[in-house]
Amino acid sequence: RLALRRRGATVTATWSKVTGAAGYRVRVVGSDGRRVQVTRKARRFAVTGIGPGESVRVAVRAVSANGRPGSARTATLRRRG
Repeated sequence: RLALRRRGATVTATWSKVTGAAGYRVRVVGSDGRRVQVTRKARRFAVTGIGPGESVRVAVRAVSANGRPGSARTATLRRRG
């Protein structure tokens, strides 16, 4: 499960724990052209600076201890102008 929440110009992604995951690869693509990819252990990631009318697409993959990624969960959120 992947959920996106917006508060002002910040979008926060949260996701469910995946059994056996050593971490999570998070990829963010914004309608403004921004691209961010990080690998982290936490199950939360915030993107700031989302302007009115912009959207952000987030994909999260569990990663095993040997670095192998699992299938992705994706969600998109648009900030109304």
